[in-house]
Parts: sequence; C-alpha cells; structure tokens
Amino acid sequence: QELKSQVRKRKRTTEAAPTAEPELQPQPPTKCQKRLRRSRSKTPPEFWDNLSRVPLCRRALREFNRRAVRPITSKQRAESVVKGDLVKQLKRFARRGGPDLRDIRGYPEQEAQVKMSSGRALSDKGTDRSSTVNSNTRATSISSKGPAFEQALIDKGIYPYNRGPKPNNWEDIQERLAQPRPSLSPSQFSDGAFEEFQLKNEEAMTEAEVMSQVFPIIRGKANIPSGYNQLFNNLKPLGDRISNAKPDYYNGSRPTQIRSEVRDDLAPYIIPTSQRHRPALPNFFLEAKGPDGKASEAKRQITQDLACGARGMHKMQSYGLDEPECDGNAYAFGSTYHSGTGTLQLYTMHPTEPVEQDGQPEYYTTQARAFALTDNPDSCRQGLRGFRNLQDLAKETRGEFIARA
Repeated sequence: QELKSQVRKRKRTTEAAPTAEPELQPQPPTKCQKRLRRSRSKTPPEFWDNLSRVPLCRRALREFNRRAVRPITSKQRAESVVKGDLVKQLKRFARRGGPDLRDIRGYPEQEAQVKMSSGRALSDKGTDRSSTVNSNTRATSISSKGPAFEQALIDKGIYPYNRGPKPNNWEDIQERLAQPRPSLSPSQFSDGAFEEFQLKNEEAMTEAEVMSQVFPIIRGKANIPSGYNQLFNNLKPLGDRISNAKPDYYNGSRPTQIRSEVRDDLAPYIIPTSQRHRPALPNFFLEAKGPDGKASEAKRQITQDLACGARGMHKMQSYGLDEPECDGNAYAFGSTYHSGTGTLQLYTMHPTEPVEQDGQPEYYTTQARAFALTDNPDSCRQGLRGFRNLQDLAKETRGEFIARA
C-alpha cells in the first residue's frame, strides 16, 4: 500500500512538472518576397527633341507613351452662392429633368495631341507637358545598345561605316595592311596554331573569355602601351547625353612622351581617363563580342571609340597652328571581332572640313578590310597580319604627331 502511494506521488509529480520549452533555434533570415523596384533610368525629353530623326526602339516608345498618355488631373469643384429667384428657377428646372446631355455623353475634353514623327523628334506641346520628370526616375545617358545612340552620333557629325568619302591615304593604308610579317609565315604560324585558335574561339562562351583566350592570339606580342575596358571619363563628351566610351582594348602613348604643356592644353581630348598614368592619345581600338553578342552594337561602339581617337589626333595635329589642319587622312584605326562568326573587321576614321564656318569637323568611318579568322589558315594569317600592321601604323602616327607638337 505504501509503495503504491509513493508510485502515485511520483507519477503526479512527473505529470505536474512543466515540460521544458524547446530552445529557440536561430531562424535563417527570410528572403524578401518583394524586391524593391530599382528606379528606372530615364532619358531626358531634351535628348529626343534634339534628335533629327527618332529611331524605333524601346526607349523611344517609352518616351512616346509617357507623353501621349494624358495625366489625370483633379479639378476643383466650382462653388457659387445661389439666392432669391434663381433658387426657384433652378428647382423648377430640376423638376422637369434638367437639360438633355445625351449628345455629349462620354465626349472627351479636347486637347492638342502629342505626335512623334521621324522628321522631328517630338512636338513642342509634348515637350512642355513632359518637362517634369517623375521623382522615381533619373536622367541618364544613351548607351550604345540602341539605335538612338547611332542617331545621336550622326547628329553630331560622326558617321558610321562607309557613309562618306574614303580617306586620302586610303591606298597607303591598304598597302600597309598587306605588308608581310615574318611571325605569321606558315613556318611560324602553322596549321596546328590555326587549329588551336579555332578551338579557343569555340570554347570562349562570353565576351570576357574572348578577350582573355582569343584576343591575345590576334594581338600578338606587341610592346605598345595599352589598356583594357577603361572608361574614358576624362574626355570631353561627343555630345549631350552620349555615354562615355569604354573600349575593350585600346593603345596609346605614355603620357611622359608628350610635353607637359601640350598634355595640359589638350587634356580633355588626349587624356582619356582620370588615371593620368594610363596611355594617352589613344588612336587604336578593339571592340569584341562573344558568340551571343550583337554585331550592330560593336559597330556603334567602335564608331564612338574612333571618334574619340580621331578628334584627339586632329587636335594634336593642329596644335600650335593658326588654323586647324584637315588633310583628309585617317589617323585613327580600330577593329571589331565577333567570336560567333569568327569575323575580324578593320576600320579607319578621318575628319573633314566643317560644313559651316566656325563649325566642327565631321568624322567618317570606313571599313578597311574584313577577315574570316576561323575559315582556313591563310585567311587567319591575313587577318592577324592586317590587325597587327594597322596597330603598328597607329603607333607610328602617334609618334610623329607627338614629336611635331
């Protein structure tokens, strides 16, 4: 009996003992279900108004829709005091049903429509209405991804590929491109080297891999000051809202090779980056694209790069002269390489006399050659030879202009 009562007591004690609360485990941070929307960059209305021709692209359509949609505005309620006989007349008028307004039911308030034409960017009316930019947007520059960028360059007198006269030194450039290079003879650059190039090009899946694996073969062993993927943030802009150039590869001269006086006077045209030790007076460029990259974007980018180079060379050529020298020769050179097609294209750019008095020179891009580097060994050798010869020509021209200034 006594034993049973002790067991009962123990049982009650066990039942009555509060269960220990489980230790709170630190919970992993929960992911936000809704991400904050980034403020969409917005091209200011003035950019579209200043274009001579508006291309059909997403940015242009977005701007058109923004201007075309009428904002909903709340109108203040008109209040007036009605007294005396007017109250009686109003009540009598209301008892009979009021005026018949069926003929104007749903009729919108008349407003001047906003139009966007290819001849003129936007109407003045639209500009006034769209002058206020939403607080969630910020003004930005146009990048090379869309056709509006190309139109902005054209409006500034910078013309892409084969839209104008060839440079006066065209024949000299062609002869230089074909000049033999012992390092690219069949004994030095064998069929096996070509097959290795093909393999590396096939394995490069991104633009970064093209630049690290394929481009060194194209460039060769050149002892030339160069830079990669540098933002040209120190140069005077080519035009309003045109983003800064950022070539995948460029070469120039060491800043110390240029007299300090010349360097300071022409800094906005020949010192491309805020890092003053980087190569100065760049006049040779490359833009590369991976297998999925757009060739049209590469052409727009190389046009911008060449414009920066041709302008700087023209300033250096004319330094210290009473009148700017414009001999019609090309002193800026560039290339594009698209790994998806294995195509290497070589370009030149040269300035021409201003159309208007006291105007700015116009710049014309010309395609010098094109090569299918992955076609066969001979085609590959010819392309590499043209690239390296053009790079050497750019170096020699820089040296002449620097010595003359």
